[in-house]
Amino acid sequence: MNSIRKLSTVVFLIVCLLTGFIYFFYNKISSHKNVTLKIGLLPYKGTEQLINVNTPLLKHVTDEVGVSYQLIIPESYEEMLAMFSGKELDLALLGGHVFLKAHHDDGAKAMVISDLDMKNRTYFISRNIGQNMTIESFKGKKFCFGDQMSTSGHLMPRMYLGEKEIIPESYYASVEYSGSHDRSVEWVLDGRADLCAVHGNVVDSMMAYGAISSKDLSIIWESPTYHDNVWVAQAGMSTKLFSSIKKAFINMTHANEMHKSALNKLGIKRYVAVDIGNYKSLSEASIGF
Repeated sequence: MNSIRKLSTVVFLIVCLLTGFIYFFYNKISSHKNVTLKIGLLPYKGTEQLINVNTPLLKHVTDEVGVSYQLIIPESYEEMLAMFSGKELDLALLGGHVFLKAHHDDGAKAMVISDLDMKNRTYFISRNIGQNMTIESFKGKKFCFGDQMSTSGHLMPRMYLGEKEIIPESYYASVEYSGSHDRSVEWVLDGRADLCAVHGNVVDSMMAYGAISSKDLSIIWESPTYHDNVWVAQAGMSTKLFSSIKKAFINMTHANEMHKSALNKLGIKRYVAVDIGNYKSLSEASIGF
């Protein structure tokens, strides 16, 4: 009789363990069943390059959360903001300035930022002509910003120029907007612009991959660091889904080979949690902008 009782107890415990095991994994896989995230990427680089470097990351995050995704890369920063405002995007990588607008207008929630984007810089670049030049050396020359809504390609460089008492429109012969950082680099190399303000990390990446060389291009001035590109979600995203996505980003580590491969594609080491408070200084710089 005691043997039967013991056997029943063992069987009961095994059933309980199996039930808990099955429930845990079923819940992990199906908690967001049939959800397709519409994910937007800010068009600060060429479309092909954005897809190439972000695909391993997005596949990992969505697989981890148990959802599928649709990647959307708008034509411009303005279109990106309009799509987010129109709830056509669930999750998006936004520049700091665009994020502040989306937060102010639509309650966008900051999620994570990479270690690289925590220390972004603006470069003022020109063709390498073998001379020591300063920003002031280009008075009366052709100047370009990136997109008008770009943090590193317009907002911050305009602020830095203002600190030098330079009003671009009257200081330079012409001021144009290229629309993206890689196009700004092209304009400098092609001679369409003599001096351009660009995202420092984009230039570093292009040099690292051999797309451009220091023999062709000079960094005239480098800014202090500031927070920039950030992953954000719609205000209406459920707390559970928001937390799951955030956790998938933050848990990525170089100790895991698959994670390491995806992070290396982006040139980063990790993602960390971020909120609107981290953009206080940028918010102050954008007043009246």
